[in-house]
Amino acid sequence: EGGNRLLKFNADGAPQWSIGQSGINGGWDGENNLFNQPEDVAIAPSGNIFVVDTWNHRIQVFTPSGAYVRTLGVAGESGQDNAHFNGPRGVGFAPDGSLYVADGENARVQIFDANLTYVATLGITGQPGSDNNHFVFPEDVAVDSVGVIYVADGDAHRIQVFGANRVYLRTMGETNKSGWDFAHFDSPRSLVIDANRRLYEADGWNGRVQVFAPGQNGQASPSPLLSWRVPGWFAQTYDDPSITVRNG
Repeated sequence: EGGNRLLKFNADGAPQWSIGQSGINGGWDGENNLFNQPEDVAIAPSGNIFVVDTWNHRIQVFTPSGAYVRTLGVAGESGQDNAHFNGPRGVGFAPDGSLYVADGENARVQIFDANLTYVATLGITGQPGSDNNHFVFPEDVAVDSVGVIYVADGDAHRIQVFGANRVYLRTMGETNKSGWDFAHFDSPRSLVIDANRRLYEADGWNGRVQVFAPGQNGQASPSPLLSWRVPGWFAQTYDDPSITVRNG
C-alpha cells in the first residue's frame, strides 16, 4: 500500500521485477508505472496481473512479465458511472474470467466479462446501506468455482453471499455488529478462495485469518474450520491486510 510498488518474486523468494517507486505517489496524470496506494492485486485466468490503484481510482493491468496492458477507470478521476471507480479496494475473478471490483467509495461491486466489458452492478451506486440490496463499504470480493460471490462489507462487519445469478443468499457475521467470537467479524478486509472452495478471510480489526469450509448448501459454512492470529497485524488500525493462497 504505502510502498506504492508491485513486486514479483519467484518460488524461491528471489525478486524478478518491480513496478512503481517506493514511497512515491503518482499516476493521477495517466503515468502507468506509478501507483497511489495500491490496495489489492489478482491474477486473471489469462495470467495478466490486475492491480487496484486505489487513490488513482483505476485498475492497472500488466502482463506476467510486468509490461503495461491497459487501464480500467480514469486515472486520477473518480466517478459513479460505469467507466469510473471511486477508491476501489479489491478485485476477484470468476472461473470464466469475469472481473469483480469492490468499488469501495461508491458502495458497489462492478462486474465485467472476460473482455472487460461492463455487465452488472451489485449494490446501489453511491448509496451506502445496511440492507441486503446495499453495501456500507465493500473491501474485497471473491468468487468460487461454481460462481458463488462473497463480498467483504468491511464497515458493516459482514460478508454478503450471492448466487451465480447475483441474487442475495445470506449474510455471514452480523450486520453492523463487530465481535471477537466466531459468529462475528470486525472489519473484514480481504477474501480468497482455494481450489477446494474454502473461503479465507482477513479479519482486519481482529488481527486474524479465518477459514470456512464449504457447507452442505454449497456455500461457506457459518462457523470457521480454522482461525489464527497473525503477528504484525495491528488490530483497531486502518492498515488493510491482504491474503492469498498458493496451490489450493
